[in-house]
Amino acid sequence: MRIYPALKKAALPIFEPYGYELKNGRPAPQHSFLNKDRTRIICFCYDRYLRHRLLITFEARGGKETIVVTHHKLDPAFCPSSRMTYTTQEELEEYVEAVARDGVNIILPYLDALAVNYIPATEELEAKLRDHPQERAARFAEKWSMKMWDEYNLDRLNDILDTMRTDVNRRKADFEKHEEDFLDLAAYYVGTNCIQNPDEPWEWREFPEGSGNFILPDGRDPLFVPLRVWNYGRECTTMRFYSAIRAEDRDAWYEDFYRRIKEDEAEEAAEREQRRIAREKRKLEQGKGK
Repeated sequence: MRIYPALKKAALPIFEPYGYELKNGRPAPQHSFLNKDRTRIICFCYDRYLRHRLLITFEARGGKETIVVTHHKLDPAFCPSSRMTYTTQEELEEYVEAVARDGVNIILPYLDALAVNYIPATEELEAKLRDHPQERAARFAEKWSMKMWDEYNLDRLNDILDTMRTDVNRRKADFEKHEEDFLDLAAYYVGTNCIQNPDEPWEWREFPEGSGNFILPDGRDPLFVPLRVWNYGRECTTMRFYSAIRAEDRDAWYEDFYRRIKEDEAEEAAEREQRRIAREKRKLEQGKGK
């Protein structure tokens, strides 16, 4: 199946009125829509690890941070086209058209809001986290009635974060209001997920030396995951905290995981069939009108 003709036919008419032009990615198999000042880039390409989907990214460039939103990782409740699939050229055209419509109505406004409200990992935030992290974690655990260093209950951090964070357009203001609570949550997460013996004094390594930036001994940036979860929010399914799986629950977890994959594939196939029937119906109606 050919991506570029599908994009030119079905997606370009939607993006073009917003100032985007389509660039053919030959010889590389990637095609992009770019706005005039090249601060917004939307890329479409094949990915062998995605079944019946394209790898589609929306990027905000030109600021201090390059922010990337990956289409298939968005929550379908937020972006309906993120669950769509295709198996034919005609379905591919419907797919990229739906992505383009969600792009201009949902994803690009979300990306614009992210660019304005994005909270980066600064030396100031890192310094605050380095200041008595065990005390921060203990305060967080007491406030939310959680056991210290409970790696099997990290999912709950997503719900707790939602008590601090509201709409993406207010994410920066919300952070400024709840910065100390966020750092307490981050200390609990880091102590639970990254430190071998969280009750012992935490060690930090300056990297690069003399830079004022500190990382954990194993090379991790302690604020990377907490800030990623904060910035992208519930809109992105992969930007969340995840609990460890107990050994006795592992088989049941994988069984449920593969069951949900099969259910999703069945739903996607049913939706493709519904779209096929709708296409045939439109063709019949158009034929009668001639």
